[in-house]
Formats: sequence, structure tokens, C-alpha cells
Amino acid sequence: MSTAWLLTTSNPAALALTVPPPPTPAAPEFSLKVSPTRLVMSPHQSISTQHFQVVNTGRITADVDVTATSLEQHPDGSLTYPPTAPYSAAHWVSMTPRHFRLDPGAVRQVRVRLTMPAQPEPGEHYVALLSLVPSQEQHEHVQINRGVAVPLLVTVPGSAVDSVTLTELGTSGFSAGGPITLTAVVKDTGTVHHDFFGPDHNLVAEADGRKIAFPDFTVLRGSTRTVTTQWADPPLACICHIKVAIPQKGLPPHVLEATVVRFPLYPVGGLTAAIAALFFMWRFMASRFTLQRREPQLPT
Repeated sequence: MSTAWLLTTSNPAALALTVPPPPTPAAPEFSLKVSPTRLVMSPHQSISTQHFQVVNTGRITADVDVTATSLEQHPDGSLTYPPTAPYSAAHWVSMTPRHFRLDPGAVRQVRVRLTMPAQPEPGEHYVALLSLVPSQEQHEHVQINRGVAVPLLVTVPGSAVDSVTLTELGTSGFSAGGPITLTAVVKDTGTVHHDFFGPDHNLVAEADGRKIAFPDFTVLRGSTRTVTTQWADPPLACICHIKVAIPQKGLPPHVLEATVVRFPLYPVGGLTAAIAALFFMWRFMASRFTLQRREPQLPT
């Protein structure tokens, strides 16, 4: 396949080479997107409705079923959707429409209405709004459905406690060179989720007067998150003390510390080997020079 180049002289003062744009990648056969990607209902919205949109960005028509289920958050931040889970609000919502067909490029709006039970537990509850396309094929008696989910966070009126605890701060303990990896384990101990979003509210480590930010993340009620970051430019050699603090409303910040011994083992080892090689070479040359200068002994 040859590339066509066009030489143009529309401007007499300059010559320009025009390259045809690269081809646009083809859309996948199946692709659904939702907007927004997260819904939140606060106490004063508890009797109102919310909406989200489902967009078919694939190349085939999709028959979509909309359903509600529980959700759980795992330490890496991923979500799964079991039938039941702590703080579930799966039975509190109704959606319209529940079934619809989407042609490629089409958009459909889904209305979500919340109805709370008589005496719900105060705090935050969760439900996943799933837009599923049931599979028409089975592989070894396993049917694989495809879809996308919108997490819905519902806050029940009452005492809301926003509290998180740093349970672990881990490092390698020793570093011979390169970036230092930091791992923090954060547990939500309150009754609502907590967002660690920058630039002012993200999780930050301090080391030798430098700040190392962790990536943005959310920890849901009752969940534990494990997050990592890298200290890209630590000193060449140090006993580095690293500290992470989480502010707590009305209480002293919760602080954990870790220590990393930083020693450039490989450069120092290479330099030591080079010095030893030069030393032995000098000893060898010196011994040869001494033998050459030594006068031969006459026989007696």
C-alpha cells in the first residue's frame, strides 16, 4: 500500500508536504456506554427521580435489559454485582423503561425512582443499575451476558459519619536504586463513602520534605482500598522516613510512617570492583618492576 504525498505551492514563499490523515479505527461490534458514570442521591433528593443515558457505540443493534442489583467494592477498586451485599439498596429503586432496543449510534434515557423502606438504616447504601444485553449463545452450558453498570449512591437521612482509617503503609524496606513504590491500605470506617481527589483532597505521602501524591480513588462504606504510588526521584542514599496522614474531623490526624534504606548498591559495588582491579593491577606491575630491577646473584 503506497502513501500519496501532495506537493503544494499555494504560497509562493513556502513549499508544504501534505500527508493524508490516518484511517479512523473501526468501531467495535458491541459497545455500550452510560452517562453519567455515577449517580448520587442525597437525603433531600430521596423522593425525586434521577436519569442516566445508555448509548450504543457499537456496530450492531442491542436489545437491552435494565435491572438493579447489589454491588461490592474490592481492594483494587473494581466492583462486582452479587445478588446481596451489605448496605444494599437494590430493592429501593424502580426504572423506566426496563427493556428497549438500541440501534448503532442511538441513545436512550432511563428514569430512576427511589422509594425507601419504612425504617432504613441511616448512612449510605448502594445499588448497581445494570444495562445488560443477554447473550444468544451458550458455551459449555455457560451464558455470558455483556453490559455496563452505573453505581447509585443513596444517603439515608440521619447521622452521617465521614471517617477513614489508614491501616497499613508499606514499602520495600530497602532500595538499591530507581523509584520507590509506596502502598497504602485505607478502610472506610464511617457511614458514607470518601473521595480522595486532587489537588486538595487526595492522599499524599511526605518524605524528606517532598510530597508524593497517590492517584485519585474512592472508598465505599465498609470497604477497604489498596492504592500504590511511586516516589520517582528519591535521594541517591538515605535512611528515608515516609509519612502519610489522614485528617479526621475533630480529632488529630491518623498518621502512619515507614522507613526505607536507600543505598546505591550496584554503583558502589561497581566502583569497589574497579578500585580493586586497579589495586591488583598496580601490585602486579610493581612486582614485575621489582623483579626487573633485582640484580642477579653470582654463583658462590
